[in-house]
Amino acid sequence: SSFSSARRSEAISPSFCAKKNKNTPSSALFPALMHNLWQWVPKKWNGPFQYENTSDKTLMMLPTDLCLIEDPDFKKVALEYSKDEDVFMKDFSAAWDKLQNNGFTC
Repeated sequence: SSFSSARRSEAISPSFCAKKNKNTPSSALFPALMHNLWQWVPKKWNGPFQYENTSDKTLMMLPTDLCLIEDPDFKKVALEYSKDEDVFMKDFSAAWDKLQNNGFTC
């Protein structure tokens, strides 16, 4: 891909989905973003705006998640991640390693 590793790491969303364990990184967010239509749904609470998938209303995304498919550069990376989890995991691992080696702790 023609994207720099810095640009790729920006596309790794903090609200990524998990397949089996909610603490396990997964690229499941990206197919969900790419293969659903999203509609803003007003909520009766003080939390962030949310979007629901229009087909069965079982998924929720934040505006920051949808930026990954609205921005043309991010959309290219999101599409690649939606098709190839190995690419996502390689980039995620590199970004996580960079955070850990520069003083970030959970």
